[in-house]
Amino acid sequence: MRVCVIGNSHVGMLIKSLAETPQDDLTCHFFAAPGAGPDVFAITPAGVLSTDDPALVKQFATFRMSTAVDLAACDLIVVVAMMASLFQIKPLLGDHVIHGWPGSRAALRNGKSGLLSESALCAGLVEQIRAGLAYRYVTAIRAVQSTPILVVREPAPSATLLDVPGKHPFLKRAAASGDALACQAMLTRAHLAAFAGTDNLTILDQPAQTLTPQGLTEHGFTAGAVRLDTRFAQPGSDVLHANATYGSLIWAQIRTAAAAQLP
Repeated sequence: MRVCVIGNSHVGMLIKSLAETPQDDLTCHFFAAPGAGPDVFAITPAGVLSTDDPALVKQFATFRMSTAVDLAACDLIVVVAMMASLFQIKPLLGDHVIHGWPGSRAALRNGKSGLLSESALCAGLVEQIRAGLAYRYVTAIRAVQSTPILVVREPAPSATLLDVPGKHPFLKRAAASGDALACQAMLTRAHLAAFAGTDNLTILDQPAQTLTPQGLTEHGFTAGAVRLDTRFAQPGSDVLHANATYGSLIWAQIRTAAAAQLP
């Protein structure tokens, strides 16, 4: 199976997983960059994805990635992260809480200024997703290719954030109240709405066994997390990235989805 993986630093979990457990029947092309992701790109009518941006070319050389990938030769395209996450919900909420969510009553008692509907939050997230880089890639690919696309959202933040004093107050409150689980369900709803109507596209859910009852990622799937330079593990303070064990579960999801979609 020939796969092109496009994304940002969250692609590191997939690279590290393959390095630790090679899959002989898999040919994988990575097209990824730190931060927002490879935000300067072009796709020819024949389906060749490339970048000539000097900064990206230098980064690709560091990570031993090709600056051009023939998508027409790929069986599957995987787009990783570069969308919306739990961290985008807080700015959308501002001083409001969501009507009906577990934490809304306590938050109102503590002086929150008002209520926001789930529909309003979903609309804001859909707008963010469609303004994001992953959506740009999907629409650009679909303009020239019908190759199956799998979308991999970034994992929920690590449960280790609960043990970090003085940081992530919104996420701590959300985990304690049950709102983090509601946030994850809302993110699923918003991504489905954002990509609705895109042919031959599947959004993969975070594997259920990786989530705590509070809606965060279990420490066992973030310990030793990596970014694109997989030679170095992330510091223990990193609550964003997942490790090779998590990456292996995503590869299993990719294979399951591919079996259902490919001839």
